[in-house]
Amino acid sequence: MKISKRQLRRIIKEERQKLIKEASMEQSYNYANDLVQDAIQELAETFSDGQLGDGALDAKMDGNTILYELLTAAANRAMQMDR
Repeated sequence: MKISKRQLRRIIKEERQKLIKEASMEQSYNYANDLVQDAIQELAETFSDGQLGDGALDAKMDGNTILYELLTAAANRAMQMDR
């Protein structure tokens, strides 16, 4: 089966767009992950594991699962730093 130059150009353009989108999504994920890890580290350095645990419990009771996960991770990191 033959394809024309126009069809080939269209296929290449579509594949290029897919690659750009995938790279952009990966960069966005990596950037967001770095921000979250930095926030966890800063919380762990600023507050005690008990304070973070209390905040995590409050977040859980309020139904804020994202904040709960963040504060729990920070509390765990703070405990590791105290060892």
